[in-house]
Amino acid sequence: MSRRNLLNRQLAPTAKRLGFQGINWHWLRHANATLHDSLGTPLGTLQALLGHPSAETTREIYIHSVPADARNAVEKVEYLLIGLNFRKMEIPERL
Repeated sequence: MSRRNLLNRQLAPTAKRLGFQGINWHWLRHANATLHDSLGTPLGTLQALLGHPSAETTREIYIHSVPADARNAVEKVEYLLIGLNFRKMEIPERL
């Protein structure tokens, strides 16, 4: 299957059913970079993973800030889905 067919037949319909709009492969690259940054992946490593010739491209275009409130909300969903948050090794106070 080509990436275009996979996008049109699988990714886009699934995203639509979940209520997400504008999901495409490029959006997933941005999300991947942002999540790696929030986990503390070194910039040079992230640059290599994305195949960018300069770290500035990775930092200025692909990494987006994640506010603390949003990060806390994601960690709560993570806890509900997979249990204990192994990065912090603690159970959230409230769900």
